[in-house]
Amino acid sequence: MREFAEAIVAIAPVTSRKSRNRFLRECDRWTNRLYKCDLVSLQQRQELRRQIAAACLVALM
Repeated sequence: MREFAEAIVAIAPVTSRKSRNRFLRECDRWTNRLYKCDLVSLQQRQELRRQIAAACLVALM
């Protein structure tokens, strides 16, 4: 899942704080839809969100 999260962030426009926050909100909506459709468990959703946020931080450094 880490590689997946890094790939998502690699194509995302996260150059400013505003765009990063918008991107993270969209990711939250996306992971929530996956969870509601029973495609991922709650633990998998939380792990995916954590890895996407970590990849965003690494991309900004």
